[in-house]
Amino acid sequence: MALAGLLFNCQPSEPYLTAYLKNDKGLTSDTLDASVWPWNTYSAVPWLLLVALMADIAGPWPVLLLGALLRLATRNLLLFASGVPAMAAAQVTYAGASAVNTIYFAYVYIAVPRKHYAAVTGIVHAAWHAGNLVGSAAGQAYVSAHGGVHHAPLAHLFYASLLFTSCGTASLFLLPSPRAALPPSVFSLARGLRTALSAIAALYDHAVVRAWSLWWIAVYGAHYVIGNYYQTQFSDIRPHDDKAYGAVEMIIEAGSTLASGLPLVLAAASLASASTTAALGSLLLSGCYFASTRLTSSVYYSFAFNTAAITAFAGLYAVASNAIGRVHGGSDVDSDAPLVADPHYAVVFALNTLVALGLATIGQATGVHAGYHTNDYYVLAAIVTLAAAVAITGHGIITAMVRSSPPLPATRPLLESAASINI
Repeated sequence: MALAGLLFNCQPSEPYLTAYLKNDKGLTSDTLDASVWPWNTYSAVPWLLLVALMADIAGPWPVLLLGALLRLATRNLLLFASGVPAMAAAQVTYAGASAVNTIYFAYVYIAVPRKHYAAVTGIVHAAWHAGNLVGSAAGQAYVSAHGGVHHAPLAHLFYASLLFTSCGTASLFLLPSPRAALPPSVFSLARGLRTALSAIAALYDHAVVRAWSLWWIAVYGAHYVIGNYYQTQFSDIRPHDDKAYGAVEMIIEAGSTLASGLPLVLAAASLASASTTAALGSLLLSGCYFASTRLTSSVYYSFAFNTAAITAFAGLYAVASNAIGRVHGGSDVDSDAPLVADPHYAVVFALNTLVALGLATIGQATGVHAGYHTNDYYVLAAIVTLAAAVAITGHGIITAMVRSSPPLPATRPLLESAASINI
């Protein structure tokens, strides 16, 4: 599992995508902002709908294979196509591949014993970011050896990325099998739309799941949009010197690799103090986004704040995944038994991401219509993540008030199996 993530994310071309599209494909920053990057966000929601349904009906492995094929399509479009429509199409295929990421991370919880959830979550997330780290280091070394981004044949980096993506696709055939038989689809069990919605709502019965889902929906969407623009922010501040972009990506991914160990550090807090932990994480990201738009006298401020934001997101995303997986995997975290409590937790991952990207699409479309520039999107992301902190705090207060009231009868077996977890 770690090998697949490392290979897919080892992309030496990644730090130089903006430079490549400008220098080799002849696109401008305004064209990228208005006609290329938005297609990543616009197409994310349809892809998430397909991925969620496909994972629930066919299981995770076919979805992972679909993601690999979409990654290969993205690499081929970037290399062999040209023009704005083709580059927008590459964003569409990349959005589909990104939609599959949630299923990849969810695969942990059907392939390993519950007692290893936190450790394996950290390992898989760390390997994912380590792939980016290795790719960024290779890209930076290549560009530096050629005297800078304006002198290096950047297409060679994209051929290297295509090679690693092909190896990642082959590695999918080495993935471990699920430890238990996959359950029937939520949608096949439901009789009509109303019961389907009730079955989905039942997955959010637990307060820990609700708290981290609030964080996921708001912060994932903001991070997704900012991921399209942070290189552009660097370029806007220092337009004629992007030699250090590979080094910055290396630092970001090194930090993200280390931050992926947070599920081990925050295993207890992510459950016992879910609302507090999630709210503080949202506040940290909001501050970084806003500060990067105010301190613009040096590109190093942008480097620092974007590094802090992306690193924090990586760690908290791993924490959120582990917390939701542990709740739906049962409360006996030392058990070596197969996952039996509620194996439909992957639907939570996909639906959270679906709603997050739906909101991101609305924000992106609003920005394009209003003529937003890069920093405007950062301000919007800061507002959204601040609102998330407020909403999560409110959820925590309401949860505490409900806990102080006489308990209602349990409405589903999961609440009994998870009752020992201190919300």
